[in-house]
Order: sequence, then structure tokens, then C-alpha cells
Amino acid sequence: MQKLINPKFVYRLAWAALVVNVAVILWGSVVRASGSGAGCGDHWPLCGSHLIPTIRVVATLIEFLHRLSTGADVILLIALAVLVYKLFPRRHPARLGVSLTMFFTFTEALLGAVLVIFKLVDRNASLARIIAEAAHLTNTLLLLASAALTVWWTGGGPALRKPKSPALFWLAAGCLLAAVVLCVSGGLAALADTIYPAHGLLDSLHLDFSSSAPLLIHLRVWHPVIATLTVAFLMAAVLQIKRIAPQGSMANVQTYSGMVILLCVMEYCAGFLNLLILAPIWMQVCHLFIADVLWINLIFLVASLLAQQDSTQ
Repeated sequence: MQKLINPKFVYRLAWAALVVNVAVILWGSVVRASGSGAGCGDHWPLCGSHLIPTIRVVATLIEFLHRLSTGADVILLIALAVLVYKLFPRRHPARLGVSLTMFFTFTEALLGAVLVIFKLVDRNASLARIIAEAAHLTNTLLLLASAALTVWWTGGGPALRKPKSPALFWLAAGCLLAAVVLCVSGGLAALADTIYPAHGLLDSLHLDFSSSAPLLIHLRVWHPVIATLTVAFLMAAVLQIKRIAPQGSMANVQTYSGMVILLCVMEYCAGFLNLLILAPIWMQVCHLFIADVLWINLIFLVASLLAQQDSTQ
């Protein structure tokens, strides 16, 4: 059976799954930014208690399309998992990658269901929603990381090993943790922009520093600070990684470190523009897209660092 499966096709399918996941995530941001999370009421997985709902408002269409895209993503991942398990032997890391992708896809849907069923959508700004959204955003990053590693392993990338250099390990771990904190704070800031839209930049700044502002607004104030510190840390850490990385991984390190630095600059500029023009939906989607691509390239950078330790040290 293995001879009948083209490894290049499986690799391309893994890339397709990663791209589709990014598309689903971006459409999910449209659902949140447009206030369409309650477009199907509190029903899940059906939309308004119907398999195919009657579309009377745009919010229902937006939410229903998001659920359809999620279903298509699941079908694609099932096909990928079947092929990966048939093509690769036991203990091959590609099996782990696709299994983790399936798991985090399931938890992603579960967390989405929690938001809908418990009505943590639309204008709900409760602490429960903040916690659920933070968990949802973290799970999304884990899902993308798993899908990216599946691409890495189906493309012939070696299994990951802890580096012999403690400095390299902590730099890689620090980059990943900093990126997670940045993405979660950005997601909560975007949620605040949706629930408490500003009518001008001065109005937004006044609301941000008001002592009576809601919790989400106070959290939004910290996002630019976190973004500045995180981007500075990521760029410094990547430059240090380039300096001490093992020679056997330098080709990949050069490629992905350059991409990470470029995307850090693009993300920071996009965030500044997003702030100036008061976060319209299209700009929020662009901002999120750059963040997703940055995260994926960071995963590839870390994978290239941890993949060839035996031959390089």
C-alpha cells in the first residue's frame, strides 16, 4: 500500500491542511469582529436548530460559512491522517504531527461550542468570556504549530531533539512563549475593539485610560506595550540564534530567521496602522494573517534548530 501513495502528494496535502486552517482562523476573526458569533443562536453544531438554516441576516450567513469551513477542514485532516498512517511507519513523527493536529482541531471546535452554548459571544464582555477567548487563542496556536510540524515531518524533516546548548533551548522556548503571550493579548485587544468600538483616536485613548473602563479595555492598553517588548525580544533572540546555531542547520536557520525578523517588522507596522485607523475588520484580518504566518515561520525556525543535533554537535 505504501508504494501506491505518493509522498509528495501527502506533503502537499499537509501544506493544504495548514493553509486551510489559516483560512478558517481568519474567517473566525471575521465572525468575531462582525459580531456574528450568535448568528446561529445558542445552537451547536446545528445552526438555529437546522442543518441548513434560513438565512435572514448577514450574521447567520457569516457564522454558518465558518461552521462549513470547519467541517471541510475536518474532512481534509481525516484524509491526511489516513494517508500519513498508511505511508509512514510506527513511531514516525509525521504520525504524531497529524494526530496532534486532529486533537487540537477537536478541542478548537469544543472551545468554539463553549463560546456559543454559554452565550460568550456578541457583546458579552464577562471574565468568563475573556478566559474562554484566551484558551481558544492558545489552542489555535497549538493547532497551527501541530499542522506546521506535520508539514515539516511529511516533507522529510527529522524528529526534534533537545539541543545540547542550554542557551539555544531557552532562546527557542522564550521565542515561542513570547509569541503566545503577544497573540493572546492581541486577540483580547481585538475583542475589546469589537465590543467597545471607538469613534476616534482621541476617544479611544480617553477610554483606554479611564479608571471606570471595563476589564477588556484595561487589557487592551497593555497590548501595544507587550507588542513592542515582544518584537524587540524576538528580533534580538533570532539574531542570537543565528550566531550560536549549529552549522548543520544554518541553511534553514538563515531562511526562517530572516522571515521571522521581516514578519516582526510587518506585524508591528500593521498593528500601528490598525491602531491609527481604529481597527476596521479588513485590517484586523490582515494583522491576524501576518501573526499566523509569523508563528508558522517561528515553528519552522525552532524545528530547524532542534532537528539535526546529532550530526552537528
